[in-house]
Amino acid sequence: MAKKIAPSLNRFASSIASAQSGIDVVASLPELLRAYQAVTGRTIAYRSSRSGSVGPAEPLWSAEIRAGSKPIGQLVVSSGEPGESRCRTKQQATKGGNRPAFPTPARKLAAAIGDMLSELLETRHALWQREAELAAQVPFSPHSEEAAQLAARLEGVLRAGAEAAGCEAAALYLLDDRTEYLKLRSLWGLPFDRLLAPPRALHGAVADLEAMLGHAVVLEDASEGLSWQPPEDFAAAVCLPVSSPTSLFGTVWFFSNRSRDFSSRETNMLEVAAGRLAIELEREMLLAHAMETAAWRPHLEAAQRLQHSQLPGVPPLIDDWQLAGWAHQAHRVGGAFYDWFCLPDGRIGFALGRAASCSKEGGWDASLTAANVRTALRTHGQYQNSPHDVLRQANITLWTGSAGDQHAAVVFGALRSHDATIQYSSAGNTALLHIGPRGEHRPIATAPALGESPESSFQTAELTVRAGEILVWHTQSLFKSDRSGRPALNANRAAALLRKNRHLSAAALAELLGRTMCADGRPVADSALIVAKRTS
Repeated sequence: MAKKIAPSLNRFASSIASAQSGIDVVASLPELLRAYQAVTGRTIAYRSSRSGSVGPAEPLWSAEIRAGSKPIGQLVVSSGEPGESRCRTKQQATKGGNRPAFPTPARKLAAAIGDMLSELLETRHALWQREAELAAQVPFSPHSEEAAQLAARLEGVLRAGAEAAGCEAAALYLLDDRTEYLKLRSLWGLPFDRLLAPPRALHGAVADLEAMLGHAVVLEDASEGLSWQPPEDFAAAVCLPVSSPTSLFGTVWFFSNRSRDFSSRETNMLEVAAGRLAIELEREMLLAHAMETAAWRPHLEAAQRLQHSQLPGVPPLIDDWQLAGWAHQAHRVGGAFYDWFCLPDGRIGFALGRAASCSKEGGWDASLTAANVRTALRTHGQYQNSPHDVLRQANITLWTGSAGDQHAAVVFGALRSHDATIQYSSAGNTALLHIGPRGEHRPIATAPALGESPESSFQTAELTVRAGEILVWHTQSLFKSDRSGRPALNANRAAALLRKNRHLSAAALAELLGRTMCADGRPVADSALIVAKRTS
C-alpha cells in the first residue's frame, strides 16, 4: 500500500511565512489600550492577522497595522454603549447628530496610537531583518578535510533520521547537471558497493518524481507498490524531496525491513532530516563559492580602484568653457569612461564612450576594451586634427588589435579657449542634449561603432555655442530602464532639469544628472556623459 502525504514544501513555506509571529507582541500595549478605554469610553483592541479572531461587524474606526510591506494586524475601536455602532475609517470624519458616534479627539488619539504602533513594528521588522543579515556575515573557514567532513555529516543525518523513524537503511540520491539521472551519493545501512552502481534514470522513477513535486511518498507495503519503482528491495519505504526554497537537489529514501505504517510524527522527523541534508548541501555549495570569490575579490577591488583613478578628476582650465564628466558602471568594473587631454595645437580634446561586453550590462571584458579605446584616442589625437580622423584611426587600431569582438560607442571632440565653435564626431549609439534658447534635444545620427569594420567612416559636426548654452553628450544606455522596469531618466526630463539649473557649473550639472539618475533607479548598463558649458 502506498500513500502521499501533503506537500512537505508547503509546510516549510508556511513556517517561513509565520516566522514573524512574535513581532507584534508588545508588552505595554494592553495597558495603553485600557487607558484609552478609560479616557474615551470606547473599546479599542489590536487584532493580529495570525490569530484569526473576528472583530465587530461594524467598528466605529479601524486602521491597518503593517510591518515592512505586509499587513500584520488591525487596530479596531468599537462602541462602549449598546446600539451605538457606525463604521468609520481612519480618514472619515464624524457626521450627524448632536452627540457624534465617534468624537474627533478620540478618533485622533486612536489614529496616533495606530501610527505609533506601526512605527514600532516597522522598527522591529527592520531589526529582525538586520540581525539575520548580520548573522549571515559571521566569518567562517572550511575544515582542512572538508570533503571527508561532508561525507560524515551526510551519513550522520541519514542515520539519525532512519533511527528516529525506526528504519534500517537510508540513501541520498542527487540529480545530475542535466536533471536526467539520480546518483546515489550517500548511504547508511546499505552495502558500500552501492556507491559504485550506475545512476538511476529519472524517467520512470515515479516515487522520486512525485517527491520532487513536494509530496512525501510512503510505501507501507513495497510489494504492493512496485509501480512506484523503489530503488532498494525493502518491505516498506519513504521517499522525500531534498530541496531548499530555491533549489531542488534530489530525493532521500528511508527503508524498513517490515511492512508498516509511518505515523505523522515519524514522517515529520524524516522531513526534518531531508531539510538538514538540503542545508548541508547548500552550505557546501556556498562555501565553495565563497572560497572561489575570496581569491579574486582583492584583484577586483584593485581593478575597480585603477579604473576609477584613470577618470580625470580635475576639470581643464579653458577660458570661456567649462567641462565635466560622469560615468557609471553596472558592475564594479565596466566599459563606461570619459576623458579630456591637451592636443598639440592648444585645443582640449574630450571623449566619452561605452565599450561593449559579452554581457549586456558590462564587466571585465568591457573594462579592458574601454582602456584600449581610451589609449587609442589619446595616441591618435596627438597627430590627427579632425575628430573624425581620430575616430577612424582608433577604429583601425581596435579592429586590427582584436578578434573582431571588441566594439565601443564613442564621442570625440575638441574645443579651444575664446572660441565659440566646438567640433565632435561620434561612433555607435550616442546622443547629444543641446540646451539653448529653445531647450532643444538633438540626437546624434547613428554611426558604426568602433571596431565593427575597418572600412567604417565617420563625420565631424561643428556647433557654434553661445554664452550660457549647455551641451551634454551621453551614451544611449543612460536612459534605459532600470532593473525594476521603470525608466531611470529620459531625455525630456534631463533637458528640463538642465534648463532649470542652467546657472550651475558644468561640474555641478554633471553631478546633478548622475545623482538624479541613481536616485530614480540606477542605469541597467554602463553609462557615461560629458557636460560642456559656454560661460562667456
